[in-house]
Amino acid sequence: MSVLKITFYPVDFETPFSLGDCVMSIALLSKERGLSYELNSSGAVIEGDSLSLLEFLKQLKNEALGKLADKVVMIVTLIDKDELARDIPGIENIYADATPRRNPSLEEMVLDMIG
Repeated sequence: MSVLKITFYPVDFETPFSLGDCVMSIALLSKERGLSYELNSSGAVIEGDSLSLLEFLKQLKNEALGKLADKVVMIVTLIDKDELARDIPGIENIYADATPRRNPSLEEMVLDMIG
C-alpha cells in the first residue's frame, strides 16, 4: 500500500480562480477509480497500490489540470508505507526513551505558515 500526497500552490495571482476546482478534480477522479482519499484546502492524500496511484496521477494531469497548468504548481510525494517502517533519514530520537519524530519537509513548513 502506498500514499500519494498532492499539494497545489497558486502561481497566477492576477486571474481569479479557486484551488477548490483542483481539489474537487482529485475527489471526483479518486471516486471514479475507487481509491480512498482525504481532502484538505490545497490538495489531498490518496491511498492505493503504487501502480494505481501513478495511473491516477497521469489521468489527473492530462484531464483535470490541462486548463490550469499556468495557474498552479502541483507538488507530488509518493510514499511506500513499507518504506516508512525502515530506518530513513529525517527520523530521529530526541530522547533515548522517546518515540521517533520526523523532521517536517519544506512543503509541510510552508503549509503550516500559510495556514
